[in-house]
Amino acid sequence: MAKARTASLIWKIGIPMTVVVLVIGVVTSLMISSQSRSLLTTRAETTLDNVLAMVYRQMSNGVPVDRLEVPGDVRFTVISADGKAMLDSDHPVEDMDTNLLYRPEVQEASMGRVGYSQRYSTTLGREMLFAARQSNTPDGDPVILRVSLNTDPVLSPSIGYFMLILTTTIVIILVLICGLYLLQSGLRREIDLIAGIIPTLDDPKSTAMARRISTRNV
Repeated sequence: MAKARTASLIWKIGIPMTVVVLVIGVVTSLMISSQSRSLLTTRAETTLDNVLAMVYRQMSNGVPVDRLEVPGDVRFTVISADGKAMLDSDHPVEDMDTNLLYRPEVQEASMGRVGYSQRYSTTLGREMLFAARQSNTPDGDPVILRVSLNTDPVLSPSIGYFMLILTTTIVIILVLICGLYLLQSGLRREIDLIAGIIPTLDDPKSTAMARRISTRNV
């Protein structure tokens, strides 16, 4: 009976607390991961904006398309008015799609805005973050400048935050379970001790002895 009562401590207190802590930990991990992912994406878009502005200035200063300079970790593509890739820093243009106008960022750029999109690149076979804007070659031909970044190194910190909080949650749960187990073991010993004393209270000899001891103490 004592074991059953103490065992219920984990089921009545430990399991509900474990579920609550786990839910809070997972929800917190997802929220922080989502917020950090959004922040990191915004920073990456700012980086792409700066690269686009740099390339745009180069073209405005008459730099030929094949001599444009961009940072090494940024993929750069020049797209003609009919949607063909004229230049790509990471992939042979002859192996690329012959019509890039339907890409979301290119469509936005075609309307005179800076276009953004985050999607899987079938050309490179990985998730990429894109930014694009309109420009003109030194010869006056309209083109679309597009830059992109691999999202894996950009967004990997958000995964690290998620794993850190989730790991902390699991550690808290383990400490909670161990603490309840130790508490349960202590209570079980106390209950077993009391359970061993209770039967002696019905023994007349033990009762008489207790009375004599009580009388002497008075």
